[in-house]
Amino acid sequence: MTNTRSRVSVCVAIAATFLFIAGGTAARTEQGPEELRGQVSSIAGDKITIKLSQAEWLPKPAIGGEGIDVKLGQEISGIFVPLMGMFAIVQVNADSCVAQPVGAEAHGEAAVGMLAVIATAYPHRPQRVADYRSPPNPAIVQAAEAGMPDMQNSLAMTAASKGDYDGALNWWERAQAGATDRFVAAAAALGRARILETRHQYDAALAALQDAVTRTAPRADELTFASYSQSDYTRTGSAVEWHVDLLGEIASVYRGPLRNTDEARRWYAAAAEIMEAAATRGVPNAGDPSHEWYLDLLVDLGELHLRYMEDEETAVPWLLAAARAGSERAQSMLRELGRSW
Repeated sequence: MTNTRSRVSVCVAIAATFLFIAGGTAARTEQGPEELRGQVSSIAGDKITIKLSQAEWLPKPAIGGEGIDVKLGQEISGIFVPLMGMFAIVQVNADSCVAQPVGAEAHGEAAVGMLAVIATAYPHRPQRVADYRSPPNPAIVQAAEAGMPDMQNSLAMTAASKGDYDGALNWWERAQAGATDRFVAAAAALGRARILETRHQYDAALAALQDAVTRTAPRADELTFASYSQSDYTRTGSAVEWHVDLLGEIASVYRGPLRNTDEARRWYAAAAEIMEAAATRGVPNAGDPSHEWYLDLLVDLGELHLRYMEDEETAVPWLLAAARAGSERAQSMLRELGRSW
C-alpha cells in the first residue's frame, strides 16, 4: 500500500513550505555542492557519527523523511573505495550527522577516520547550516510547549524536513500522547513510525502505530464512501482513510523487515474490510465529481488483494468493476493478469 508514504510526504512538504514562508527569506538559486564529504569521528554500537568537512552545507532528506544514503570507505591512489553494504543517515545535526547500516546484506566495518561521501543530487539537495539553525516561529513553539498537539505536530514536521529526526520524534511523541484529534494522532504515529523504521526500531514503530489505530477507529456510520473520501486541503484525507493508512503501515512492517506474512495479512485484511465497506455503501453515480476517486478506491482494493495479500480471485472483481467503468489503471493490471473485461 502506498497511501501512507504519500500522506507523510505531503505533511513534510507542507511543513517545509511553512518554514520557508515564516522565515521571510528570499528564494536561493544556488543548489550547493554535488556531494558532501566528512570523516567518521566516533562509533557507538551501529551508530556512526560523521563530522562534515563543509562548514556551510548539510545533507537534507528527500520529502518523506527516509534515510539519506551515504558511502563509507577510504581513498586509495585518488580513488574512493566504499565499504561493502548500504549505509544511511538517520540524524542530521548542525555540524555532523549520524549513519547506520541498512538492509539485510553483509556490511563492511566502519572505523574512526574513515571517509564519508554523501551524494546531493535531487531529491537530496543540501541545505544551508544557517537554514538548519533557523528557529521556528516563536508563536508555534510557545503553543507547542503549552501542550497544543497540532502545534507539536507542526514542529515535528519542520524538524523532520531538516533531517533532525531526534527533534521530530520528541515532538511527535508529545503530539500523539496528547492528541484528541484523530488526524493529529494518526499523522504523529505515521511520522514517528517512518523514522523508527529507518532506524530499525520496529517494535517501537509498531507500538506507536497500534496506539493510534485504537484511537482512530471509525464509527459504524463512517463506513461509507462519503466518509472515506471526505477531505480538505489542510488534512489531505479523511479520518477513515488515515486509519486505513495506519493499518497498512503496520502490515508493511510485518511483511517487510519482520518477514511475518501471516501477521501482515491480518492487518491488510483489516484495512481491506474498511475499504470494502466504503466501496459498497453510498456509491457515487458515474456523473458525480467524486466518481473518479471511487474508481481509484476500487483499484486500490484490487491492488491490496493482488499484490499484498496474494489473492487474485478476490482482487479481480474489484478490478473488473473499475475497468468496465473506464479506469485505465485497472485495465492495465488486468492485462498483466491476462484477463479481459
